Amino acid sequence: MSRPLQTITEELARSIRAAQAAEDVADRKKALAECAPLIYEARAEHFTDTAGAPDWRGRAWHYRQWYGEVMSLADIPASERQRLTTAIGYHVANYLRVRLDEETLKDLGISPLTPRERKRGYDKRRSELVRGLTGQRTGDESADGLARLRAIERILNGGIPSPDGDKGDEVAEMRALASSLALRLLTVAERTR
Repeated sequence: MSRPLQTITEELARSIRAAQAAEDVADRKKALAECAPLIYEARAEHFTDTAGAPDWRGRAWHYRQWYGEVMSLADIPASERQRLTTAIGYHVANYLRVRLDEETLKDLGISPLTPRERKRGYDKRRSELVRGLTGQRTGDESADGLARLRAIERILNGGIPSPDGDKGDEVAEMRALASSLALRLLTVAERTR
């Protein structure tokens, strides 16, 4: 049986107030993390989307109205609400990753990977790219060559950005380097046939 929304509202306002008042990072994170299961409970039990399913995204008008009331009850100034809402959203998304199945997360547009896991993957790809471009050896010549080619492919697949403000010179240099690299790759490809 679901708890009354008023009970959840009061608990959430207390947690938000504690996060706002926290003087150290650990206390703030703890208070923010305490908000996530309360918001999950409110969305699951008291707010639905237009299809009648739980409003996991928190986009329904009546949910947003309620959330605004919670912020008012917590005495959060309007100037601080966006910053606090973003911090709470981080914890809510992580909580949803634990509670919801992968298909539902995909439908919601939420990666099943946490931000920390995504960062690890990015760091690993970046390291592979650096190793490939700098020619760091692994001991296996064919693997080294393959790693370099994969690194180059990642760069080329990423494309070259359009000039942005004063970055036009950098973009022009990137395009020139890409052209030079393409010519060298063609030469290498011809030699390996």
